[in-house]
Amino acid sequence: MINFAADFADLLVPMTLSRNAAGTVNAEGQYVAGSATSVAITAVPPQQVKMGDLVDDESGQITRSHVRTYTDYAVAVGDIISYKAIDYRVDMVSDRDDLGSYYRAIMVKVQNDH
Repeated sequence: MINFAADFADLLVPMTLSRNAAGTVNAEGQYVAGSATSVAITAVPPQQVKMGDLVDDESGQITRSHVRTYTDYAVAVGDIISYKAIDYRVDMVSDRDDLGSYYRAIMVKVQNDH
């Protein structure tokens, strides 16, 4: 079994994860988006994915530039992970509980309008 934090300590770098809380519907029947919460995490710097990493992707959008990272923080699809002022949106997550309680996240760079 892998001790992720100890075995990969030399590779882990600080990143910021942002997650939106669930939205609600107000008294007027309008959707109100949930607020974002940020937390500091450590993870392996983003790496280019292999085609095998994208086998589970059912969207058919393999033309995008995906990267992957590994962390012991419970990431979720839709989270935004920031590293070196670049934002990445998590598209796929697979937990590695059987290997040592860590997560592989497949991400795509967020295209900002500026």
